[in-house]
Amino acid sequence: MLIFECRECSWRGEQDEIIQFADPEMAGNSWRICPNCRCAECFDNMCDEPGCQLVAGCGWPSPDGYRRTCYDHWKRE
Repeated sequence: MLIFECRECSWRGEQDEIIQFADPEMAGNSWRICPNCRCAECFDNMCDEPGCQLVAGCGWPSPDGYRRTCYDHWKRE
């Protein structure tokens, strides 16, 4: 599950909660809009570790699926 945070208003939610619409000027391109403050393209992908408030900086495969985490929660072998 990808969690995003709006840099403008601090709204947090899942990717499917973000408003998306087709760019009328460029076919195949779309804009992502914050459902709270209506800011465009203003999201950070957040660490998916429960309780963590940091921005995700890396991704890695896990037995439960692909994870996006901050450096502190990155899988180290």
